[in-house]
Amino acid sequence: MSLYIRTEDDLAAESAMLIERGWLRRDDKDWLWLTEEGEQARTDLARNAPSIRAALHEGIDDATTSPR
Repeated sequence: MSLYIRTEDDLAAESAMLIERGWLRRDDKDWLWLTEEGEQARTDLARNAPSIRAALHEGIDDATTSPR
């Protein structure tokens, strides 16, 4: 994950939000684990990401965009 986590990312806040949403849980060693709901959200996103990306980029040529 070190390749895409930025210094300004607040992983504690993000994980707290996912715990509140029911997508993550902590075990007795304070490790984070996906819940069944979190796994379903992950698979839904993986399935829908291509069509979401296509809708967002409709009419935009990939050759004219530059990476961050």
